[in-house]
Amino acid sequence: MNGKMCAIRIPEEIDTRYGELARLTGRTKTFYMRQALEHHLDDIEEAYQGSVIMERVRGGEEELIPLEQWEREQDAAAVGGGGAQQTRPGWERSKWRSGK
Repeated sequence: MNGKMCAIRIPEEIDTRYGELARLTGRTKTFYMRQALEHHLDDIEEAYQGSVIMERVRGGEEELIPLEQWEREQDAAAVGGGGAQQTRPGWERSKWRSGK
């Protein structure tokens, strides 16, 4: 796999766990570390995104709406030909990942 090299310090206990998993499965520690990073990056991004949105709500820049209202709006957009689900402005996943 092509990619950038990244060096991090991890606690010895975690290194031991990765080593044992690698030994038992015949895969490398790097394989499992990469999997952990890939699988949890979405969770980290969503947590950050949520905290930014809550700051915008607290600052009066964003408003909350009841779930039922949001569902009605989504249904109306789908029936009315809007098709795609609406997202918060500026938080479309492609923009979030590209940093734009």
